[in-house]
Amino acid sequence: MEIKVTYPPRKRRRKFWKVFSFIFNILFVLAIIVLPLMNIWAGGKAWSVVAIFGIYMVWSTFISPSLYELNRTYQTIKQVLNVIIMLILIDLLLTDGGWGLTVIPIVSFGGLILCTIMFFSDFNRQKHNAVPFVLITISAIVAGIVGMFNDAVETKWMFVVLAALGVTVFVISFIFLRKTVFRDLRKQLNTK
Repeated sequence: MEIKVTYPPRKRRRKFWKVFSFIFNILFVLAIIVLPLMNIWAGGKAWSVVAIFGIYMVWSTFISPSLYELNRTYQTIKQVLNVIIMLILIDLLLTDGGWGLTVIPIVSFGGLILCTIMFFSDFNRQKHNAVPFVLITISAIVAGIVGMFNDAVETKWMFVVLAALGVTVFVISFIFLRKTVFRDLRKQLNTK
C-alpha cells in the first residue's frame, strides 16, 4: 500500500530563524554590555537605560515573543505597558521632567481604548484573556485616582478621563465577563 501525500512539502525556515535569532541575541547582549560602558565613559544622563529598555522591547516583541500568551489582546497590553514604561524612563532620566504627567495618562487611556477594541472585536476568541484585560483596566482606574489626588499635578483632566474610562470599561467587562474572570482566576490560582 502506497500513501500519497497531498500536502505541500514543508519549508525549512527553522534553521534560518535559529541563526537569525542567535545573531541578534549576541548583538543584544553585546549592546547591553557596551551601552552602559559608553554612557559611563561619555558621562551625562543615563541614556543607556532607555536604550537597553528599547532593546528589550524589540527583543521581546520580534525576536523572542512570549509563546504562552501569543495573542493580540495580551500582546497589545504588553506593548502599551512597554510604551508607558519607556515614557516614564525618558521623563525621569533624560529630561527635566514635567511632561510625563501630561503625556503618560493620555497614552494610557489611548492604550486602554486600543486594548478594549482588540478585546471586544473578537469577544468569543478573546474571552480567555479576561484576567490581563481586567487587570490593566483596574490599573488604569488606580492610576487615574492617584493622579487626581496628587498635589504635584497641576492639570488633572487626563487623570479624570483615565479613571472614568477605566471605570466604564470595567463595568462593561464585568457585565460580559463576570463568570469568565472568576473561572480564570480560580484556574490561575489553583483553587477549587
